[in-house]
Amino acid sequence: MGLAECQAPTPFRGKRTSLCMTEARMTEVLDFFNATRARFIWGVPYFTDDNGWNSSNVEALLRFIADKGHTPLGLELGEEMAPKPGTTEYNDLVSGYAKLRQLASAIWPQETPIIVGPSVGMADEVPSGAFVNHFIPDTIAAGSVQAVNMHSYNNDGGWPAPGFLKQTEVQATTMLDITRNASATTALWCGECGPHNGGGINGTTNTAVSSFWYLDALGKLARMGLAEFGRQALAGSHYGLLEETTHTPYPDYWLLWVWKQFMGPRVLDVVLDPATAGAGTLHAYAHCAPLGSATAGTATLAFINIGNASHALSIQGAGTGESLSMYTFSAPGGLTSREVSLNGVPMQLTGDVLPELPSAQTVSGGGSVTIPPLSYGFVRLPGHVASCS
Repeated sequence: MGLAECQAPTPFRGKRTSLCMTEARMTEVLDFFNATRARFIWGVPYFTDDNGWNSSNVEALLRFIADKGHTPLGLELGEEMAPKPGTTEYNDLVSGYAKLRQLASAIWPQETPIIVGPSVGMADEVPSGAFVNHFIPDTIAAGSVQAVNMHSYNNDGGWPAPGFLKQTEVQATTMLDITRNASATTALWCGECGPHNGGGINGTTNTAVSSFWYLDALGKLARMGLAEFGRQALAGSHYGLLEETTHTPYPDYWLLWVWKQFMGPRVLDVVLDPATAGAGTLHAYAHCAPLGSATAGTATLAFINIGNASHALSIQGAGTGESLSMYTFSAPGGLTSREVSLNGVPMQLTGDVLPELPSAQTVSGGGSVTIPPLSYGFVRLPGHVASCS
């Protein structure tokens, strides 16, 4: 891409957008990371010449980031490429990853960003996929990739009705199998994970009905052993967490906001009694509380009920006679509403300030709760859990 083409506004989903990353725009992005104390994974372009990947522009970008005092958490190379193994194109891509690793090590020798790849598309994430079956072991063995990255959208999730993780689970299983055959320790990420591709479905993936899938995806992928969930997207199209122009939070944002407060990185086993699981309409996941939080050492159960019936759930080990703290999301305007409540309190910003977490619904005695129909939420267990100590 030449400079003139980069600077010319390009049609993208009905809008004309400049594709250029200027110094001024990059500085704004880095300032955003400073303000939010966020670590970032940066996707860098893959342009080739007669010598393979031409890294000159990428090197200039990375040195600019370093000069501004930033260190990315990770770097990706290119976007959804799957050249045939054994071809020049494949060899150039594998060599490009090795070159990116060398470049990152030279610029950040003390805290080198991890290299994440191949960031491949869904059509290639199949057991017989020639590209992933060669690229993943080749780059792990060479030490040029430290985390395997997949892209996935849950297109067959039952939309527009409430549903669970489906297509993405199949793809994650495949990618985990291939990764584990190459390495017992290399992490698998879902670095571009969303409810539906093509920008999402307006009136569905930006409403309360999306949160059933989202909570199930967060819970199940963590339980499967995936190390990272990169939600597509923070803002933009109809699958963003925030509305594109006003940045008003959609229901999935509020779900993630609570998840981050309750669900830490340590995942616990949950076994549902088939008599309780409602013919497959109830899913549940449990995590220890976040490390360093005020509730560290405790555990929280996430629940998703896509059925029209309520379920009585007896939580073994919750402590007989002790009270449970329950947080249930609801959509007073219906599941296609873009507004949700938590324990009856509307979730909304005050200006640009986040609200306080609403008070829990206290459920006394016996460690039992009733999960309402068509609901999702969290149950915080009382007392310390040995596995979370």
